[in-house]
Parts: sequence; structure tokens; C-alpha cells
Amino acid sequence: MPIPQNQLDQLNADLPNHEQRLASLKTAVADMQSEIEVHNVILQIARDPKILKALADVHDNPAIADQIGKDPQGFVQSRGIHLPPGTTITVSKPGSQSAAVSANFQIGRFRVGLQYDTVNGFSS
Repeated sequence: MPIPQNQLDQLNADLPNHEQRLASLKTAVADMQSEIEVHNVILQIARDPKILKALADVHDNPAIADQIGKDPQGFVQSRGIHLPPGTTITVSKPGSQSAAVSANFQIGRFRVGLQYDTVNGFSS
């Protein structure tokens, strides 16, 4: 005897709920994987001796920020620094003896901004 049509209809009526939940879970997993990558990248950047040396140089001589501001990619390449693809670097000089350098990039749906300020230190 075949399954009654009303039972098949009930089954088919419920399937879109499972499809929606599955799609939601896949998005959540992708976001978690992206967030894991974000934290890994932040840790790599924060522990990179070449980046720390460049920021120490900016701390000791805020005028170096002008060099970064004029050609951020050239500065990064000259120091052998590797940043995530699509990273933009900006510089601001709130005072003659201070400077702030920011690196902004995106991983998945996460937009990340990291900053070093010679007065206030690090932030993300």
C-alpha cells in the first residue's frame, strides 16, 4: 500500500524548513571559518618581527610615517612585510611628534582594522 498523499504532503511541507536551516548553518560555519582566519592573521601580524621593527621605527621617528603615507605598498615591500591581499594602509599625523598607521583588510564578511598610534599604542 502506498504512503497516503496527505502524509507525503506533510513531509514535503516540512522540507523547506530543513533546507533553510541547512543554509543558515552553512553560512554560520563559513563565518566561523572566516573569523578563525581573521584571528590567525591578526596574531601573525602582531608577532611579525618585520612589522614590529617598522612600527618601532615609526615610534622612534614619526617622520617615517610620511614615507609610509607616500607609498604604502613600496614601504611594505622594501621591508619584506607580507600583509593580507587587498590590505590598505593609511597614515595620519595628529601632531609633529606623533603618527598613526592603520592597516585595513577583509576576510570573508569580516572587515578588519588594525592601528598603531605612537601615543596610544595598538588597537583593532
